[in-house]
Amino acid sequence: MKPDTCFTDAAFPAMALDILNNMLSRANNPTDLGNYLTEEVCELTGAQCVLLIQCLCTPTVAVHHIISVSPLQRRSWAESRSGFFLYESVHQMPEAQQWCGEETTDIAGLLQQEGFERSMVFPLNVGVFRVGAMLVLGLPDKEQITTLFSLFTNLSTIMALVLRNAVLYEKQEQIIRERTAELRTSNEKLALEQETLHRLNEELEQRVRERTNELERRNHELEMMNKAFVGRELKMVELKSRITELEMKS
Repeated sequence: MKPDTCFTDAAFPAMALDILNNMLSRANNPTDLGNYLTEEVCELTGAQCVLLIQCLCTPTVAVHHIISVSPLQRRSWAESRSGFFLYESVHQMPEAQQWCGEETTDIAGLLQQEGFERSMVFPLNVGVFRVGAMLVLGLPDKEQITTLFSLFTNLSTIMALVLRNAVLYEKQEQIIRERTAELRTSNEKLALEQETLHRLNEELEQRVRERTNELERRNHELEMMNKAFVGRELKMVELKSRITELEMKS
């Protein structure tokens, strides 16, 4: 979409529906969602820089994660100290705001210093929770700023819901991948243990067979020795009997 061809009241519903459909189709991946939104809004508005920020809040601190920046050349500024100061300031804003280059606040001064005199920010809230923000920085002129502000304000609630869903989906996918990896590792460990147990059982059975064969061999040898001793004793008894008999005859 081109910024000089789409801003008519009749085009707004179709424009909003198109953006909504494209957001919903990317509701399972925050990176894809961020890339689409920042690129689409940048092309739509002619802004110098569009950012989608995720807020990772804890009870004591708010951490901001840059999901996407358009154009990519602005990434270094987005990751600068000035950028994060701006995100922290936006985090304190209860609602969407716009600047036209005539304000005298600290944020307006920072924007003017960076060449972003005409800018808009849209906090993305789900209920009372801040999930992120979209920053549209350095608009080319004032002519369409009110129209754009109205459009993105109306879409911001849905943006917030889709962003939260995408983040939760990604986290769920990560948990599933981690659990799957853990399960695979456990299965591999169990298989290795079973293989080791099977090998030990085979070794034990082999040792039992060897000991059994050894015992059978020794028993056979003892039987043979016993038979030999018994036969010798019988011959000795017979010999003694013959000697006695001969002595009696003589």
